[in-house]
Amino acid sequence: MVDRRDERRPTGRRRLREVAAIATALLVVPVAAVLVSLSVIGLPLGLATLLALGLLFGFGYVASCHFLGRVILKQPRSPWLAFLVGWAILRVVAIVPILGGLTLAAAVVYGLGCLTVAVFRARSGSGDAPTLTSGVPEASGAAASPPATAIG
Repeated sequence: MVDRRDERRPTGRRRLREVAAIATALLVVPVAAVLVSLSVIGLPLGLATLLALGLLFGFGYVASCHFLGRVILKQPRSPWLAFLVGWAILRVVAIVPILGGLTLAAAVVYGLGCLTVAVFRARSGSGDAPTLTSGVPEASGAAASPPATAIG
């Protein structure tokens, strides 16, 4: 049996592109938004970008919670259960004053890195993009027919 895990590992050039995409997402965009906000004309664009980054940081935190829950539970029955376990662990760690802030920052950075790599791989068509399953069993043997539409 051939182990195909090595074929999916990023090569040097591909890894460099992924690191560049992550650096752009985490470092260049916030700095550019602040610089654009310094002018009166660019203030709305800069503030909107910073608000959007706040939303993205929330997505990164959620992705980190889900990943941590998946690591702890190995094969969870539900993605919600994995998220809640990871969230509970990060919330317990957040009680400690300095460690909580550092953990929050690390979780956001790690989650955004995971999301950035997933989007980058999905857009490049490498086939390594994660797939989400809804948990709904597919119909066996029956091909889905397109919906009937009436034109005219």
